[in-house]
Amino acid sequence: IRYPQFVTVGESWVRLPKIGPIKAVIHRPCEGKIKQVTVSKTKTGRYFASVQVEVEIVDPPAPKPTAVGIDLGLKSFLVTSDGMNISAPQFLVTAEKRLVRLQRILSRRQKCSSGREKARKRVARQHEKVAHQRADFLHQTSRSLVNSYGLIGMEDLHVRGMVRNHHLAKAISDVGWGEFKRQL
Repeated sequence: IRYPQFVTVGESWVRLPKIGPIKAVIHRPCEGKIKQVTVSKTKTGRYFASVQVEVEIVDPPAPKPTAVGIDLGLKSFLVTSDGMNISAPQFLVTAEKRLVRLQRILSRRQKCSSGREKARKRVARQHEKVAHQRADFLHQTSRSLVNSYGLIGMEDLHVRGMVRNHHLAKAISDVGWGEFKRQL
């Protein structure tokens, strides 16, 4: 749901039209003029509010003149041309044992029951945890590379085509090359 106007944000609350003030965890102070707020709900029942603000842009500092080439892989997530090697964390593989157990419990529940809804939320929470772990790793890695180098060259991979290989599809999806490229 989008709220285009008349939204105020405090230190620990957000006031939305027709709803009123709602307690919230504010991660960053809102500097500038608030343009709109988008409220979304996840499969686990958690709500998130994304606040869009308008601020004046200041000139960024000049980037460092160093350049680097990046090679992506499955065993090591990336290897740079100057020798830095970051190993690939396997978040889905580590959570798979728990996911299998939770999926089995979900499949045994009677349809349209409250127990099935609880089991569905447990499965969704585990998938959400894996997604958050992967997103955090990708954000930290891409940010550290952007802070360190002025020019970054990366191999052009057709990830969607590579995922069609049924032997490597799960491993490629778990690494998150496409999202890393987008963030970089």
